[in-house]
Amino acid sequence: SLVVNVCSKCNMNCRYCPDGGENLEDMSDVALCNDEKIASFVKTFLHLNGNKVVRLTGGEPLLSNVMRKRTAKIIRAAVDYDKIIVCTNGVCLKDAYLESKKLWEKLKAKLLFKVSLDTLVPETFQHITGCDKDIFSKIIEGIRFIRSKGFRIELNVVATQENVSEIPSLFDFARREGLIGIKVLTINDFGGRVIITDSERKFVVNTLNKLMEKMRKEGLEEHDASLHDGAGIIMKRYYAKSKDNTDCTLTIVDHYTGDGSITPRRVFCEICQNCPFYPCKTGILNLTLRADGMLSQCRLRTDIATSICNMSTPQLRNTVKEMLEPFSDCFEG
Repeated sequence: SLVVNVCSKCNMNCRYCPDGGENLEDMSDVALCNDEKIASFVKTFLHLNGNKVVRLTGGEPLLSNVMRKRTAKIIRAAVDYDKIIVCTNGVCLKDAYLESKKLWEKLKAKLLFKVSLDTLVPETFQHITGCDKDIFSKIIEGIRFIRSKGFRIELNVVATQENVSEIPSLFDFARREGLIGIKVLTINDFGGRVIITDSERKFVVNTLNKLMEKMRKEGLEEHDASLHDGAGIIMKRYYAKSKDNTDCTLTIVDHYTGDGSITPRRVFCEICQNCPFYPCKTGILNLTLRADGMLSQCRLRTDIATSICNMSTPQLRNTVKEMLEPFSDCFEG
């Protein structure tokens, strides 16, 4: 699939997030790739890849009016994709909808909003994100507003020692609100850019194992799941019913790769074996286009990326073809 990192700035300061978010480094606005070039690349990628999924992230892609316009332009370019995923902290969800209502309504069936929400306790939220408690209320308001408009939402929950005990409550919240589910992720070190202590990791994993055992005893269906066509991490997924009797899933992704990992299986390709991060925390997932226009096969490697900023359309096509080629022969490790 394709990941587009819209920007590197964010209005939160979550303790588990690397500088610049998934860009892995802070970028000034003047360093960002031209909106039209990114839109052109998104269209080009569509015609060269069988998996027509694009994920927009950051930083926070809905951070400001300028970034929301940039995000809307990318979404408009992705109109023919099968699935458009927008990863957001939810603070500006309502504003973004009101500013691009016609576009969002047109693509409602294709849009999935992944909203980061680690806790339902305002004080814990303040501690994890470094934000005031009133921001928490705004996120809940945004989730309920967007859900009332008929959009699909999945919560992203990063499990830490502060909030891992809240996962059952967050799952109940998702079912009450009619969300499609929650995805629980242990802290990703992003190639050593984020520090997690052994004691915290063990506490989180032990708590998650107890939760999984409880769900099995309650009769929830357990399945191995993966991202697009077996990419990345082989995850654990549990199925329950929401208030309207639709499926609501709880998916667990453990970014720890050693003995005792809850989700130890990952998918790699040949180029991974020469990577200094191999075997990494996430495996091979997608092509990543960073906000400055640097395109890479590996989300952790900022040193081997190629700039698309000055490429012609034929050059974009050739670059995508070359970068997609290794993905045709993947293996599980």
